[in-house]
Formats: sequence, C-alpha cells, structure tokens
Amino acid sequence: MIALETRMFQQNASMLHLTGMCLGAGLGPENNTRRDGTVAYYLDEPVVEDEQKGAGVCMMCYGEWLMLCAAEPAQANGTPAILIYNNGY
Repeated sequence: MIALETRMFQQNASMLHLTGMCLGAGLGPENNTRRDGTVAYYLDEPVVEDEQKGAGVCMMCYGEWLMLCAAEPAQANGTPAILIYNNGY
C-alpha cells in the first residue's frame, strides 16, 4: 500500500488522483494489426489518471489493507496511509 500511495497518488487542484494507468490495452480484433500484443504496442498506449479499471483495483487493494489493519494492527504499521492523503474529501 505504501508503494501505491507514494508512487501513484497525486494531489492536483485540491483533489486526489490515481495516476500512471494505461488507458486501455488489449488484443484484436483479428483485422486490427495495431493491437498485436507486442511490447511496442503496450508501451505506446496512453498513460492517464483516474482510469476506471485502475481505480477499481486500487479500491480492492485498499479493502485488503483495511482488513489487514483490523486483523493485525501491529503489522499494518498504524493508520492506513490513504486516509492521510485524502484529508477527508
């Protein structure tokens, strides 16, 4: 969770944003030669913030973190760090 919060969250205009996510990548259809699954294709995809698939995974990670904090507070090193970043909004 610490790596996620320190590398992927940014505060802009008083709002918290999840950054560094691929806009969307996939394969096919068969007649679309651009979506061929090569490294070059994936590296060429736009990187955005607050993309829905990335945000969903972040929420799942945060849910796991909250369960860890509830089950084993000593191992979780205190308050989940995301609460510090969002300042209540």
